[in-house]
Order: sequence, then C-alpha cells, then structure tokens
Amino acid sequence: MLEQLRWHLTLWFIGLSIFLYSVLSIAAVLVFDSGLNSLLDDELRVVAREVRPTIDYTSGRPSLKTWAGKAKERDIELLATVQLFGTDGKLIEEYGPPGVERLAKGNMTVKDEHSGLTVRSRTVDLFVPGGDKSGFLQVQLLMHGKDATMRQLINTIGLLAPFLLIGLGVCGYFFAGKALKPTEESLSILRRFVADAGHEFTTPISIILASVETLEMKLRENGMETDILSVISRAAERMAHLAKDLVILARMERPQPMSPLAPVVITDLIKSVIEELEPAAKAKNIKVEIGDLQHIRIMAHADSLRTLFLNLLKNAINYTESGGSVVIGLEQIGGCIQIIIDDTGIGIPAESLERIFERFYRVDKSRSRDAGGSGLGLAIVNAIVQAHQGSIRVESTVGRGSRFTVTLPLRTNSSGSALIR
Repeated sequence: MLEQLRWHLTLWFIGLSIFLYSVLSIAAVLVFDSGLNSLLDDELRVVAREVRPTIDYTSGRPSLKTWAGKAKERDIELLATVQLFGTDGKLIEEYGPPGVERLAKGNMTVKDEHSGLTVRSRTVDLFVPGGDKSGFLQVQLLMHGKDATMRQLINTIGLLAPFLLIGLGVCGYFFAGKALKPTEESLSILRRFVADAGHEFTTPISIILASVETLEMKLRENGMETDILSVISRAAERMAHLAKDLVILARMERPQPMSPLAPVVITDLIKSVIEELEPAAKAKNIKVEIGDLQHIRIMAHADSLRTLFLNLLKNAINYTESGGSVVIGLEQIGGCIQIIIDDTGIGIPAESLERIFERFYRVDKSRSRDAGGSGLGLAIVNAIVQAHQGSIRVESTVGRGSRFTVTLPLRTNSSGSALIR
C-alpha cells in the first residue's frame, strides 16, 4: 500500500513539475523572442539614424546614391537592407543584402511569400527640408539569425526534457519515500499494536469461554437453565474470531517478508476447505459443486491461501439462501491461474462493489452480525491476494448472486523461493 502511495506521489510530483517546466519554457521562449526583437529594433534605429542625414533631395525625391558611393569606396559591408520609397509606396532605391520590397509601417516583421525572406523592418517618414513629405526610409534586417537562435533554444528545452523527467522521477521517488517515512513508522506501530492486541485478547476470551462452559455445567447439575450464558458464549466467540482476523490481517500487511513460499496443489487445498465447510452448507441445504478443477501446483503460502478460500466460500454460503448453490472452478491462463467462485446468493449492490474489500465494511450490517461476520473477511482476502502479487475481481447482481475471480501468478522469483511481501 505504501509503495503504491509512494509511486502515486512520485507521478504527481513529476506531472506537476513537467507542467511547471512547460509553462516556464513557453514563457521563456516568448520573453526571449521579445528580447531579440527589441535588440533588432535598436539596431534598425541606429542604422536609420545614421543613414537619414545623408539623404539627398533632388527634384523633391530622396536619394542615397552619394552615400552608397562613399560606402562602396570605403568597402563597407552593409548588414542591413536600406530602401527608399516614394510617397506612392513604390521602391526607388535599395542597398545592401536583398530585402522584402514592400513598404511597412513602424517596427514589424515582414515575410515575402515569393522569396521566402523574413525581415524585421523599421520605416521612417522623409520630408524635404522645409517642405512636404518626400517619401520613406526603410531599414531591414534578415531574421534567419534570430530564427536559428530561437530554434536552438526550443531544441535545447526539448533535449533537456527527458533528462529532467528522469531526474524528477529519481528525486520524486526519493523525497516521497522520505515524506512517507513517518507514515510507514506509524503504520508499523499500528500493525504491531493490532497484532499484539489480537494476541492479548485471546487469553481473556479463552478464560471467558472456559468459565461460561464450567458455569453452564454447574447450572445443569443444579437443574437451572438460562439463555444468558449462551449469549455471553456467542459474544465471546465473535470476539475470538475478530481477534484472530485482526492478527491475520496485521501479519499479511507487514512490509517485510513473512515466510518462504512452497509448492501448493490448489485442487487439494480447495477440496479440504470444502470438506471443512460441508456441515455449514448442509445445514442451510446449499449445494457446493466443484467445477473443472485442474491439477495445478503453484508456489504459494498454503495457510494464507487456505484462509483466502475459507473466507470466500464461507461468505458464499452465509449469503446464499436455503436451496441455493455455490460452484468453484479453476483454470490456468498463461502464467496465471484463475479461481472462480459463483454463488446464487443475495448479491451485492453496485454502489458497494468498490468498498467490499475495506476493513469492517458490511453491505448488510444486521445480516453480517447475525452471521457472525467481523467485516474483516474480504479485507483479509484482498491482503492475501496482494501478498501473492495477484488480483481479485467481483461481479454481482442483486437477487441473482455473485462471482469472485481470484488470479494468482504461477512463477516464483529469480531465487526460486518467492516471498510474501
């Protein structure tokens, strides 16, 4: 149980961390993209500020031929595209690397569908000295450098994700174990208390039963009869069964290995349990039938499996009306065996199916008490199944009966002697 909880906490930790990592990564990409655009805009602003004073105005039209000639003589490599547009938006002159021949307003990213070029553009209005608007100065920078940087950032984030996932898994599992340590210690103390309390109850209950039996004999000798002693006797027996079930449950849920598994012939075990419960079945006129029981030997803990079948069959008999039947079948499926117990009993309501394996849970409380049930039988069954690394499934229809399917593995561990955990 604690191991499952540890894995659940680890998965939650990994999931939340990945969500946070994704959100922060997206935010980082957006902030980095905005920062690069700001840097490009600053570069464009500097270039525009340097070029604008060198513009000549001939016949009211702007020109950069003089500036371009001097730049060529000085062998200056232009990294930015410098363009002049007329007031009608048509390109007049262009210098530097090829750009997008389209007039854009302000600072913006422009992409040319024909050439495939993407540029960051800045446009400045031009005016004849002391006169009207004469055109536009547009400066552009290619975005391939910025795009390559963004791709590298995104690829880096993507490449780091698997390593982050592994690191988070290891750290999450470690810290989940640390966080559950106090819980594990508390549960260990509780298990010891339950087991010790169950053992301690046994002695006084045995004394009560012996005293009641002695008192009954003396009363009979004196010709006195009373129902009070039988009530006390039944209550003491219920307490004895409850104490026994608590000890079994505490022992089955211990995290440390309990005892080595040994070869068990399931068929023989089931038949011995049926023989033990035969008087109870006959008393209620219930027919217990054995279906297809294959001769299968598995590695298991015999006493635990005996308790498992005893509880399941006892439940089936207790909750089946007189004249009903209980059928037990066994089959091997791959590396597992399935034990199926069908009854024609009262059935289990759908809302109770998910809770019947909880401790002290009773579907019909009054009927369970009348039958002497402690509410721990199916909890013990579930603990035994989990200890054998198996599974249990229940299907039921009210008024028609129930089917319990227990699946147990056949294989042992690598050492050849699997342990109950």
